[in-house]
Amino acid sequence: MKHLFTIVALFFTISQFSAQTKGKLTYTMDFSSDNPEMAMAVGMMEGSSLELSFIPEKTRASVQMGAFVKLNTITDSKAQKSLVLMDAMGSKTATFVDLKKVAEKKTVFSSIKPTAETKTIAGLKCTKTLLKDEYGVDYTVWSTKDIKVSTKGIEQLNQFPVDGVPVEFTLNSNEMNIHFLTTKFEKVVDENQFGMDIPEGYKEISQEELEAMGQM
Repeated sequence: MKHLFTIVALFFTISQFSAQTKGKLTYTMDFSSDNPEMAMAVGMMEGSSLELSFIPEKTRASVQMGAFVKLNTITDSKAQKSLVLMDAMGSKTATFVDLKKVAEKKTVFSSIKPTAETKTIAGLKCTKTLLKDEYGVDYTVWSTKDIKVSTKGIEQLNQFPVDGVPVEFTLNSNEMNIHFLTTKFEKVVDENQFGMDIPEGYKEISQEELEAMGQM
């Protein structure tokens, strides 16, 4: 009986600390600048957001860039394939992307400093990392290991060499300051949203055409 209680206690402990493999993160995206020449660009980005839904081996990143562009990227990490759906002011395109043929655009960092500082964001325990890129831009990244999700193909999150999934980060440059913040984490997710069929009303274009548009 004593061993039974030990096994039950061990299972409960593992269940409590195992990473969540299904869910949805909702991020706000805030842009600001002290540069008057950037005022128009900052205004156009107002109201931007990112939603990241995930199940094992599949993700859906929905990015709203201001009022003008909506980008949905559904990725099957096992098949190494993504479907990119872009709606730019009513012009809708769809592209199948072979991730094996895409060179990841990772930022080069000259300084990476993990810290012991922690805080809770949207119910997730996070640790802080300070980074500086090759151009001298400073980044502060809060990441969590409470969830397990592939960020492959999600440029906003995949660029950071940190332990865990970024749930808050800021970058400060001479031109613009950017702040991503997770405001909600949901453990329930609609598993029907990860299909790779092109919706009606979208024109299919090639991977090369998408790259020429600067979206990869």
